[in-house]
Amino acid sequence: MLSLSSVRAYLIENGPASRTDLAIACDADPDAVALVLDQWIARGKVKRQQGGCCGTKTCHCSEAPAEMFSWQG
Repeated sequence: MLSLSSVRAYLIENGPASRTDLAIACDADPDAVALVLDQWIARGKVKRQQGGCCGTKTCHCSEAPAEMFSWQG
């Protein structure tokens, strides 16, 4: 279930993640995850950075880099 606390817990436990990773983990739409991430970013608790190519931790593709998000708490 997607919530502020579920995103926080995922990032603390798993480290940097893409919006896709978070959407899968929370069984949520990536656009809904983006809204939650924006709230954490506004509070200074999540940092946005360039990451893996397709937005998964096990990337083996040739897509452009995806944004990754990490907990700064």
